[in-house]
Amino acid sequence: MPGPTPHLAAKLRWARRATWASLLLLGGAVAAAGITARISPVLWTAALLPLLLLVPGTARESARSLVFLSFVSLLYFVPLVAEVGEPDAALPEWLALFAACSLFLSATLHARWVQRRRAGSGAH
Repeated sequence: MPGPTPHLAAKLRWARRATWASLLLLGGAVAAAGITARISPVLWTAALLPLLLLVPGTARESARSLVFLSFVSLLYFVPLVAEVGEPDAALPEWLALFAACSLFLSATLHARWVQRRRAGSGAH
């Protein structure tokens, strides 16, 4: 297995920022959609629950939590694609779709680079 790539620290910094920005954007979009549609707070909190459960592991940069976050973002992606396909799709739906795609990519890269950093340091 090759050693750590050069500039791994810079890649990790970028991935960390992109992951958190995407997570906050997607969470904000889901919460805003729930509030503007006058959905019960219990329901939109339940819609946010999968993201909220992974926040502590993401903060610790747990590779496993980051991988799960990638997969959870796909749970938001599927219904958002259907909403964006509607003729009356608005900007918030497009932003949420962008956030879900961005979260998938950034969390996947973040997890991979965290694993590579740990492999290079000898910690498994």
